Amino acid sequence: MKHKLILSVCIAISIFKSTAHGQSSEWSEAYSCRSYHLGITLVEFKSLKHPDEGELSRTFKNMWSGSYAACSDDSHSRNTPSGASLYGPLKEVGVVRCLYYYELDMLPPKKVMQTSEMRLTLADIPVKMKFYFIKPESKNEYYLYEISGTALNMYFEKLRDAYTSKFGSPADTSTEILQNRLGAQYENIIVSWENDISSIKLEKYHGEIDKMGVSYVLKPLNTELMKRLNELSEGNADKL
Repeated sequence: MKHKLILSVCIAISIFKSTAHGQSSEWSEAYSCRSYHLGITLVEFKSLKHPDEGELSRTFKNMWSGSYAACSDDSHSRNTPSGASLYGPLKEVGVVRCLYYYELDMLPPKKVMQTSEMRLTLADIPVKMKFYFIKPESKNEYYLYEISGTALNMYFEKLRDAYTSKFGSPADTSTEILQNRLGAQYENIIVSWENDISSIKLEKYHGEIDKMGVSYVLKPLNTELMKRLNELSEGNADKL
């Protein structure tokens, strides 16, 4: 009886540690993007090493000075690049956005530093990724609800095939016609994969004519975000 009690206590402690300092157990089936699992906490995210750091450090060798995550809740720091700042409605509803940067010493050992945004490699393709966190009303920490970014759209088919190989046929494929300011039209292809609590979406065109989009979304937290944005919009409408 004593051994069973000790075992139960150990299991309870293990579960508490995994949920208190990492991903919430209710989102354990959510998709992952490399080492970043939708639903991990902001604290855990900041402690993770960028999965491409080793390769980059070998490429730049003596010039390499390290990489780090810069987040909009750190914007008071003089060392935080301005690109990590967040403005507008997302900031107003409590979202935190993070990006990765790396530093190179251009004239070692004089410490002439150059800071650049770090890409995340997906299927050997560099993707400019951003990470978004929100603190649910029912919880005390910020959780990762979206991972999204852009890559050159010449890689769209390669990425689509890689995702299909890993996750199977897309849950949905659709097209839409986009038109630029000069009247030229383009057929946008949108493919997505879904499970009960998360989704992945690829868009052939996203924002710019030479860019494609990649996004991972945790549905429950995205629903809460949309609710807050709607309430913010309605509140602003009342002020007109």
